[in-house]
Amino acid sequence: MSNLFNEHQFEQVVTDLVSFQVNAWKTRFSVEFDQQINFEKLDANTKINLFYILQEGIQNVNKYSKATLCTIVFHYTSSSFKLIICDNGIGFEKTDGKGMGISNMKERSQQINATLSLHSKQGEGTILTVVVPL
Repeated sequence: MSNLFNEHQFEQVVTDLVSFQVNAWKTRFSVEFDQQINFEKLDANTKINLFYILQEGIQNVNKYSKATLCTIVFHYTSSSFKLIICDNGIGFEKTDGKGMGISNMKERSQQINATLSLHSKQGEGTILTVVVPL
């Protein structure tokens, strides 16, 4: 996987991942990149973990959300880099604990010293935010 990020731009790999999404609810996926982001400044380990967190987040949207819209945003500030996955789906109060998705995302966040927050409310969608300090 790290070779993939050396050969191709991270932004293109993410765009391709998002563009191929199809689910039963016909969710429309979009991705936005802050123009100030220079992905070359992120090390390969950070990019790989962010990619897998994104992939897991999208999989959860596809499996559970029943969303019509999912927006993915990569945002940059002078002190942090953020990945935000937001959907307008059914949301949830708490997970049933059967799956490994959220725990995998938390573990990957820890590997890159990032914080992961998950905000969801039944009937109001879900927002997943990963903040990588710079």
